Amino acid sequence: MIRMVGAAVVIGLMSGCSGAQSVTDVPDEQQPPGVTKVAASGHCGLQAPGLMLIETPEQAQRLAQGYPTKLFEDIARRNFDANKLLIVAVGQRPTAGYQLVLGGAVRDGQQLDIAVDLNKPGQNEMAAQVITTPCLVIQLPADGWSQLQVSGDNLPTQTVTLRAAPD
Repeated sequence: MIRMVGAAVVIGLMSGCSGAQSVTDVPDEQQPPGVTKVAASGHCGLQAPGLMLIETPEQAQRLAQGYPTKLFEDIARRNFDANKLLIVAVGQRPTAGYQLVLGGAVRDGQQLDIAVDLNKPGQNEMAAQVITTPCLVIQLPADGWSQLQVSGDNLPTQTVTLRAAPD
């Protein structure tokens, strides 16, 4: 099951994406291995804010079927043996120029803290008057943590606790 924190999501606009990038804002000794940016988009189609944790190929395939964008089609082709994916969505925004940026990650015991900042267009900048739905896709290690907390500039703190696998 895809876990969503926040309101339900609805099909929206088309997607673009950028390439993978390592987390570099946190010193190497504090950075958990396997936390990297997979993609960011200004138009991912997730119209409500929240977090989505994708743990299996089946979950990724259902996401791609519900939101037929290049971003989610690419996610559906990924290998989930050693990784999970976290999608951070901020919902609808009234103009272009909003961007989610991975600021860093720190593991403290079983908690994985992810810093994500929402960059807004500048007050005196011109921005297209178009509804956007920014999101960020982050690769996470599959093991070594049971709670995830996402916080950052211009974002509320959100937490996801993994359920134990059924026996």
